Amino acid sequence: MRRRLIEACLLLALALLIYWPGLSGGFLFDDSHVIERNAALDISELSLPALLDAAYSSNTGPTGRPVAMLSFAANRSLGGAEPFGFKLTNLFIHAANGLLVLVLLRRLLPRLVTGLDPRLVDHTALACAAIWLAHPLNVSSVLYVSQRMTLLASTFMLLAMVAYCHMRMTVVARPTMRLGMGGLFCGSALLAAGAKEIALLLPFYLLVIEAYGFRFQGLRVAKFSRAVVLVAGTAVAAGCIGFACHSGWLNYSGRDFTLAERLLTESRVLWAYVRMIFLPDIGQFALFHDDVVISTSMLRPPATILAVVGVCVATVLAFARHPTLPAFAAAWFLAGHLLESTVVPLELMHEHRNYLPAIGPIAAVGAWVAVVVKSAPARTALAGAALVLGMVITASRAIAWADPWSQMAREAHHHPQSSRTTYEFGRLSVARAGRSGDARLLADGLAAMERSLFLPGGTQPHIGFGSLLNYASNHGDTARLQRYLDWVRAHPRSRVRTRVLDIVVSCQLRGECAVRPELVMTLFSYVVNDEAAFRID
Repeated sequence: MRRRLIEACLLLALALLIYWPGLSGGFLFDDSHVIERNAALDISELSLPALLDAAYSSNTGPTGRPVAMLSFAANRSLGGAEPFGFKLTNLFIHAANGLLVLVLLRRLLPRLVTGLDPRLVDHTALACAAIWLAHPLNVSSVLYVSQRMTLLASTFMLLAMVAYCHMRMTVVARPTMRLGMGGLFCGSALLAAGAKEIALLLPFYLLVIEAYGFRFQGLRVAKFSRAVVLVAGTAVAAGCIGFACHSGWLNYSGRDFTLAERLLTESRVLWAYVRMIFLPDIGQFALFHDDVVISTSMLRPPATILAVVGVCVATVLAFARHPTLPAFAAAWFLAGHLLESTVVPLELMHEHRNYLPAIGPIAAVGAWVAVVVKSAPARTALAGAALVLGMVITASRAIAWADPWSQMAREAHHHPQSSRTTYEFGRLSVARAGRSGDARLLADGLAAMERSLFLPGGTQPHIGFGSLLNYASNHGDTARLQRYLDWVRAHPRSRVRTRVLDIVVSCQLRGECAVRPELVMTLFSYVVNDEAAFRID
């Protein structure tokens, strides 16, 4: 017990050490409407209507993600509206998840690799959990406050996995434990679903745990279990896809890519994730990855066909008749990407989608090292090198995240073709110039915001147009305002013009922008395709 407590303290200390500098950063992107401007999170009295208002105060996801929203409300009520408290809570959740990963791996590793010494299992599980906890791929999940939805969903999914392992390990020896563990499993699964829709992947993770950890031993349908699971899984997947198509979930009208292009591109994105896991480079990471080149065919770009073949090989490997560590890694990783990296028309790439999927590959490599490398000092050196590399890159990212402008300046340097990164760098530069009076920084910021509008992959150009119009309007810059209006008018998407009108009107109604009826009328004429628009004088 004492050793377990020491290990838990070490994991918490590790998380605090590398992430502490980033806790002083501000809110980012979706945080604005989900948290910062969400008045429903201010609960003045503990009543059911107030709690329900807070729980369903966001339109994020089809469920509203009430569990995560209630956690934001608790943060606001107990610690105020400053981002530090929200980020610190995220960090504690991440540390708790690291502890759950440690518990889960202690149960899985002996079953993935038979014959391991129990002490070696403990050391390998601790090393893998620490490496995962410190991995730079998890920075956006921790320091981007809105991604608490991912953190909390992962917490409850990991709890459910641990409970499942307990039930499977005690199904013969102590069947009375199944009731308590069954309650923990069901409750965790429900809470995970209330935190984020990735909870739908829990059955697939459990299937991987069963197939590679317990190998269907002791189940009454063991002889036919794989076939039954495969048929049932296919039927469920087909039903979900059919429902999604019927309900409009697979509507690609707002995207710059088709379903086929998305699937082709995601094959390359998956291998980019694998590289990030095993060969992390500070230049790879960013809050936004909208600079991914879309695959329009198997040969455009040429790497697409290699990526598709690689994913197919990994899929075949995952269904190997004789479970191996590479097969486990492939199955776990692919299971974790079935929702966000397949047919649902989400954005193409985000680092937080690897929060749980990265566990499988890291654990598989850790177990392989434990088996192949016989020298204890060599194993320690390899684990230490991986941990230190992750800590250095993660700490470097956390330091940059302490200041949103510095963060976006670094990411814009490494991702010059990212529309969102360029826009955020420009917006923050304009805001900083307004406080400091730096004319050069102001010019650079406006230039960056303008450039972001014409970079490929930008999924929300209306935000850039709206911000630039509001800035020019507030500062009476007629020439710049007319140029921006011409850009809006020339945009091929009517949806963009409509959203720009909404942004400008909302800003004026909130009193944050100068009231300009002629600007609103001009934008309205663009929406209804009236060529005889007013000119700004």
